[in-house]
Amino acid sequence: MSQPVSLRKTKHLAINQQQQRQRQQRDYYYPEQNNVNDPLLDRKIEDVASGLVPYYSNVLGKVALSNKENALTIISYINAMRTEANLSENYRRDLILLLSTFSNYFQNKLSFRDNKR
Repeated sequence: MSQPVSLRKTKHLAINQQQQRQRQQRDYYYPEQNNVNDPLLDRKIEDVASGLVPYYSNVLGKVALSNKENALTIISYINAMRTEANLSENYRRDLILLLSTFSNYFQNKLSFRDNKR
């Protein structure tokens, strides 16, 4: 016997929500799990991503786990831009995503300081 359509939709939505929660937990950066054991770095990451959705601190935190130097370079760049100009949240968000993606593209093995042009 077939289930009513509304019951099937409800079960389907519940399964999708559960899968989404699992994905978010898997992708979340927990500062206490940081391999670097640097509370100052975690504080800097939270400061740079303050006012943004937690996803952006997670993205930057994952870069810090792989390449601490690149994460510090991104943080110092954004802080320098903050003092020079009033950065919008959108621009700060785009900088975090762009520079983190660039670092991940090279498997976090290429340092930003070694990169020429």
